[in-house]
Amino acid sequence: MNGNKINLLPTVVILALLGVMLAMPQCEKMERFDDGMRQNDRLNEAELKAAVISDAEKEAILFMREEEKLARDVYAYFNEIFESDPFTNILASEDRHMEALKRLIISLGLVDPVVDDSRGVFVNQELNDLYLELTDPQYSSWEAALEAGIVIENMDIEDLEFYLDPDEPVAVSANVIRVFENLLAGSERHLDAFESHLDAAIVVLAAITTPVTLTPSEEEAILHMREEEKLAYDVYAYFYEFFPVFPLENIIPSESRHMAAVKRLIDCFGLVDPVGENGLGIFTNPDLQLIYDDLTSSESPGWKEVLEAGVAIETLDIEDLEFYLDPLAPLAVSENVVRVFEYLLAGSERHLAAFIRHLEAFSE
Repeated sequence: MNGNKINLLPTVVILALLGVMLAMPQCEKMERFDDGMRQNDRLNEAELKAAVISDAEKEAILFMREEEKLARDVYAYFNEIFESDPFTNILASEDRHMEALKRLIISLGLVDPVVDDSRGVFVNQELNDLYLELTDPQYSSWEAALEAGIVIENMDIEDLEFYLDPDEPVAVSANVIRVFENLLAGSERHLDAFESHLDAAIVVLAAITTPVTLTPSEEEAILHMREEEKLAYDVYAYFYEFFPVFPLENIIPSESRHMAAVKRLIDCFGLVDPVGENGLGIFTNPDLQLIYDDLTSSESPGWKEVLEAGVAIETLDIEDLEFYLDPLAPLAVSENVVRVFEYLLAGSERHLAAFIRHLEAFSE
């Protein structure tokens, strides 16, 4: 492919694709759900007064009140930057979710943890740290904002499914179950919206807007990052069999999107995909094969080992991407390659921060 010119992707094709992927029915669905939530979320005061609420159930209510505040505050931050859906639409929904939980707290006579409703203020230190991480100004691109939404909604879903677990439920009171089920349905819809918008954004990232001639070094960088992103995905997928929890649960889908973004570049330039039909743990690059074999050599890995492997992989990704994007001597120079690599770099920096945060918490 060296020296071969790539034809400009017609603008009309990009616009048509975006028109399909960003169509309004997604927002209309959320609005209909939220209207239904307001109607169906009326609390039965008699039931609440008669109910015996366990300490675990109280803690779940109070935690979800702040977790919904995290969603609202982060989306408010990004809505000020972008002033567009899905943030505008979902921000209003998160306000209603917070109000539903506040009504529960008042009816049950609990102490509301949201004493200060200012943006970014939390009693729960982990939520406070996550807010700062997700709203770090250096990760304020459209793609990073959508990734942040996916992180939050996945976390909401995991927590609510835990509280509503039919085998060992934490939420047992009828009113609490009703509110939590509505929150869960809302988070699932919000997640769909963020993922749809991010899929569309990745299409735009990899699209060619001007004729491009790849250098041999740039071609090599694309092929290497395709397998390096696969390394991350495969290692995390291996560890997920032992620890199906955060941050793996959230980062694995992100790595899948990273692989897809690089695959779009490969298809765009007509390169030969080094991944091909290779299954989990199989690599064309012998160096990456050795790293995978080393990191997954334990048949019974510990949680600390998992987190340290995540730190090692994301550090490797960051080093390679910063090398390719080095402003003084960049190997990635084509506009769409730079866009995709910057997207990968921002993702790896976020993933590294998540692994370090969990590792520090484990060590305390």
